[in-house]
Amino acid sequence: MEKTILKWIMYSFFLSLALSVLFVDYKIITPIDVESYTTEYVPLSDYIISLIRYSILGAFAGGIAGWRLYKFKNTRTQPNTYYVEMFVGAFCLAMIIGVLSFIN
Repeated sequence: MEKTILKWIMYSFFLSLALSVLFVDYKIITPIDVESYTTEYVPLSDYIISLIRYSILGAFAGGIAGWRLYKFKNTRTQPNTYYVEMFVGAFCLAMIIGVLSFIN
């Protein structure tokens, strides 16, 4: 079980790292006039910290997904509904993302 969850955590960490490299802004463009603008580059330390932050969030979500998938595959009884657990997980994930968006 631990091996499966660890694989999910590692794969989701690297996947979210790759996606965050693609989608996290490394520069801030500020328009001055209609035809002119300024470009400010985010400091490297801030950029790397934001990449790692999103990667850890992705690894956390991947660990939960791997655990749920392992639990679902190894359950031989009648399938249960997990409305409460999924609601709590989605609520916590939304709260974490919301809090982290205000940190910037």
